Amino acid sequence: MRPFGRSWAYWLLFLLLPAWFLAPVLGGRAIGQGIGFEIAADRWFNEPFDVLHADADLQVRPWRQVVLESWSAGQPAFWNPHQLLGVPLMANSQSAVFYPPHVVLGMLRVSPDASLSLLAWLHIALLGLGVAAMARRLGAEGHGPVVAGGTVALAGFVGLWSPFASVLGSVAWMPWVWAAMVPADDEPHWRRAGAGALATAMMMLAGHLQFAAFGLMGAVVLALGFAIVERRAAWVAVCGVTVLVGALASMPQMLPVLEGTKTSHRRTVATAEGFAAYQDSAVKLFELPAMVSPMLLGQTRTRAELTLPENASARTPAFSTYWPQYAKPGAHPAESALGVGPLALVLLALGFRNWTRRAKVAVASLGLLGLLIALGTPFNALLYYGLPGWSGSGSPGRAAILWVIAAGLGAGLSWATVTDSKATKTPLYVLIGVGLGGVAIANLLASSQAPWLPNVGPFFGQIQAQALVNALPFVVGALACAGAALMVPDARGKVAAALLSVALATGPGVVPTHTPNVASNEDKSKILGDYPALTRRTVAINQGWNLIAWPQRAYMLPNLATRSGRFDAFGYDSLIPVQTVQELTRVNGGKNPAPPSNGNMMLLSERLDPELREIGVDALVHTDGISPILGRSLVELDDIGFASTIDAQGLTLDLQGKGGLVVARFMPLPGWQAFADGKPVPLQENRWLAAEVPAGTQSVRFQYTPPGYGPGVMLGLVGILGIAALAVVGARQRMDSKPSKIEDE
Repeated sequence: MRPFGRSWAYWLLFLLLPAWFLAPVLGGRAIGQGIGFEIAADRWFNEPFDVLHADADLQVRPWRQVVLESWSAGQPAFWNPHQLLGVPLMANSQSAVFYPPHVVLGMLRVSPDASLSLLAWLHIALLGLGVAAMARRLGAEGHGPVVAGGTVALAGFVGLWSPFASVLGSVAWMPWVWAAMVPADDEPHWRRAGAGALATAMMMLAGHLQFAAFGLMGAVVLALGFAIVERRAAWVAVCGVTVLVGALASMPQMLPVLEGTKTSHRRTVATAEGFAAYQDSAVKLFELPAMVSPMLLGQTRTRAELTLPENASARTPAFSTYWPQYAKPGAHPAESALGVGPLALVLLALGFRNWTRRAKVAVASLGLLGLLIALGTPFNALLYYGLPGWSGSGSPGRAAILWVIAAGLGAGLSWATVTDSKATKTPLYVLIGVGLGGVAIANLLASSQAPWLPNVGPFFGQIQAQALVNALPFVVGALACAGAALMVPDARGKVAAALLSVALATGPGVVPTHTPNVASNEDKSKILGDYPALTRRTVAINQGWNLIAWPQRAYMLPNLATRSGRFDAFGYDSLIPVQTVQELTRVNGGKNPAPPSNGNMMLLSERLDPELREIGVDALVHTDGISPILGRSLVELDDIGFASTIDAQGLTLDLQGKGGLVVARFMPLPGWQAFADGKPVPLQENRWLAAEVPAGTQSVRFQYTPPGYGPGVMLGLVGILGIAALAVVGARQRMDSKPSKIEDE
């Protein structure tokens, strides 16, 4: 096999690597934990609850369904009428409405489950290829680029975040953006600007703002680092134009997002208390052994087999072997995924002296930036207080991706010199030290921790012991394969052993999958019977949300109404208008509908029938069954229920010549307009969408357009033209830089 990119086997390798995480989807399984309409009672006792991966079922899957169904009808999705009394969809960046793969898959009518699996697979391959390309650009020799890309593609971070399409999508484009920031002595400045701008646009359109921000930060430190070390002042301008043009191309989606944040419930003011909470969610010292193998800290979906004391409660839930979640509130292996395996750490330690200055700048810039953020250093104060909106972002531990990619690059850059060295004993000694040290430190730090939950105390030691015992076979296997990578003479065998070492260190089964079954829909039908799905709302009483165990006797958890085509007043979103939260608080009897453990989740906990009738509830689901509410219709003409057609951009009524006050029980948020027979009519001051239309009106249209969408489209066109211009300039410079035949002669 040729060392880089010119052999079909090379491309096939990167297309096969995602199978370590996603092989079950080839057998028809879907990504997610399989949360259905009703949570079975036995899940509390028999199955550990992965609270972060639950979002794959409750957020990612429903959002993708709306986006894909709307594109199948040939239009972008602007809102989600099924949840939260009608909530903006495009304003939530994670919906990724304009991400080109979503457009294509929607128009091809690919199912949401299949599209999520396909994109996860392709994004992992794309990430590995991007890291390999960047490693080659930095000077990695031989099979170094393959090792670099494979180390990152098989890292725990990638597998743990695979259920989140927007995260993996944004991360997959990072190395392609950064590769354009790396100068080359033998090519013109603008040669790769067009590709870099396109990658920037894709990274931002993929949908996760925090990870896109990490990608932009990486581009900034790379551009500045190369400009300073290599004295290339003009290079900063080239990189700046590249990123700016790409950002402009993403504005049709990004500008509505930025406008939406102005009215979001997560819009916060940076405070000392908020910064302290932000820092508390950073990677802790006891989580650092995950650098060697995340298995050392346990797994969220592996049940701990416990010996219960005699006084233990009969209601003891199934605990997982991932013990940090009991020592640190909100802990999850995805939020501290620094693991790259023992071999990469050895290669970093022994090979960095032989790197070029350019390679040292790249790896040090990205790796140091990632660790400074992820470990909760004082550097985070600059981001928290200095960047608008950063105070509402997620855990700083997510910056681990910068370290993971930097470590992968370093492993690839060191590969040729370390593995070809005749001094094989030194790498082996270092490897053994890393492995034994990782296990010993993990055991020492684990024993020094105490659980924050009192009911976990009697089992905490057992859970930690099981995590370590379960990890040892994989850690030993990873060390053995790493040793083989350093010792075997065959070049291909070395690469295979190296990649297997990373895979074993990461561990199997990190991606939750389930078999899509009809049982949940059958259960839903038994409970709801013939209650209408399209003319009124169905809501469920759910008393709370648990970070550790499955919700007990829970029905129709937030956003599941979207999946079944029903309408719910409550829901789960990371960008909820404050006006909507206030309305739901009123419906919930004045009580905050967000559980203490999750401020993005809106749950009905108090029954107040007059308010439920007013919002159009026809059926109330609770632990004792279902109660009829006989609420008002979602759409009325002069207080009489009226049929309507609802799509992802608004709703239409066929009045057949009637007139009067039309009321649609959806939130009258900024961006709504009313049209009678195509002519605009003013919206009325009302709790809901309302417009007075004259007699003789044939149809009424309530149309939602996200604020900022129009200007965003204009800026997007400018960006697309800019990418085309940069591509043309780069192509011309590439042609001009080629030696002519006469010169060759």
